[in-house]
Amino acid sequence: MELISLLNAERTKAFQKSRYGKKTNTFYFIRSFLKQRPVMTTTMTRSKVFASLAKRGEKRAPLFARTWKRQNVRRSAMASKRRSKTVVKAMHFPQNVSNFFTPLLAFTKANEFEKRSERAYLEYPDSEGKILFSKPSEKANGLVTISQFGPNWRSLRFNDVEQGLAYVVDEEIMDGKVLAYEYLRAMAAATAAKRRLDFSDEEEEDRKEVNETKDKMLMIGMGSGALPFFMETHFSDEFEMETVEHDPVVIEAIERTCFNGNAIPFRCVVDDAREYLETKVMNGSLDIISMDAFDGGGNVPEHLISRAFFRLCGEKLKNNNNNNQRSPSMFIMNCFNGVRGSTARAFVHVVCARLEKSIGPVMTIPIHDQPCNVIVVALLKKEEPREEEEDIRAQYSRDAIARSAREAFKLGNAEEWDAGKRVEGLFWVVDCDEKEKTMREIEPPLLNTNTNTKKKKKNVEGKYRGRNGTYMPKEFAENIEVYEGQTTDAHSYDDNIEKRR
Repeated sequence: MELISLLNAERTKAFQKSRYGKKTNTFYFIRSFLKQRPVMTTTMTRSKVFASLAKRGEKRAPLFARTWKRQNVRRSAMASKRRSKTVVKAMHFPQNVSNFFTPLLAFTKANEFEKRSERAYLEYPDSEGKILFSKPSEKANGLVTISQFGPNWRSLRFNDVEQGLAYVVDEEIMDGKVLAYEYLRAMAAATAAKRRLDFSDEEEEDRKEVNETKDKMLMIGMGSGALPFFMETHFSDEFEMETVEHDPVVIEAIERTCFNGNAIPFRCVVDDAREYLETKVMNGSLDIISMDAFDGGGNVPEHLISRAFFRLCGEKLKNNNNNNQRSPSMFIMNCFNGVRGSTARAFVHVVCARLEKSIGPVMTIPIHDQPCNVIVVALLKKEEPREEEEDIRAQYSRDAIARSAREAFKLGNAEEWDAGKRVEGLFWVVDCDEKEKTMREIEPPLLNTNTNTKKKKKNVEGKYRGRNGTYMPKEFAENIEVYEGQTTDAHSYDDNIEKRR
């Protein structure tokens, strides 16, 4: 009765307002009111409302009844559908599902990338190698062979010395995204970081101008072609690259076994590196010279480690007077490494001493997981440096070069492995003595600090991950057969060149 009396009281007001707004008539009022009533009284109330409307002569009462019925049927169906759904709560998924699956996907991706690394290749014994190409070289490389290991790996060898490694995919084509050797990864990371360091302190306009200009890089020694192809795949917008290979048999071997008989997809010139630099390259035209050249005996050709050759490289590198070029031009080289006091290690010391005198300040990068190699970097010194000037290596702190390498590889979409990790163990080389074949390696000072604080500690060597300098650990040499080393005379070769001239 309370409901009927309330409806009668409101009925007059509702119809008076119905001329001005449809939602103020009786039907909309009844509908809104009933929504506030308990569910258990809804059935009884409906019949009374319909009866009251019919007695009072409401013409729209049947229409309202049919509409209400359809709405109730629809509500019941939706409620039944919601009850039929199964809600799984036992697995306790986190609110952000991506946080649950991201580690799993990252682990799966890391395992996939691990199959394309040097460690995966080393799991194959030499006995499983299948020779795909074999041809004697007319140069000093001896017998050039390409061996297949597993479905994807191709190993380049001069006689019995491994000189390159490539990863091929469908149709026997090399994958330009794969760079297996750890020392090649360090070289690629260092060259890419040099480019990014050019942007570190530039103003917006200067940065745009530098970005539009590619760095010119010359690679000496093609090897398997993995490094040139990797750089061409990821950094063709940053570098204008050219490779010099003196042995046409090597090029033939790579084309037949790694590119399905097609031409090499990067620029490669067949010539001796020294002659090419002397006759084809203008002075001050190169930003980077990268060298990874060895013969059939595992030695660097003598004419490519002479003081005269290093001076020639210094002449071809750009000087540091260019306002747009913040970081100095770079010479980077791969050397075989050895334990303290070994012939191989003495060779590294001689190379560093010659580079320091011919080009400029020297740095070394350890290959922590594969200490058979060490990367040597020389920065082109200024023509007339002042005594109070800051060391030109000041930009190359460990944090700066690691950060720059990661930025460069991210921009180049080359993130299969951590580029910063490959160069974060950088050392500065000081106190080089070519005759004594000695040098010291110190940790780079932090940015905006005085380097003299490091030089005062003359008996303290720098460390990286618990190791002194870039020396090969003795325990590594005891368990693995390592390269004995190359003997080089610090004076005779250059003296013979001067006599011939």
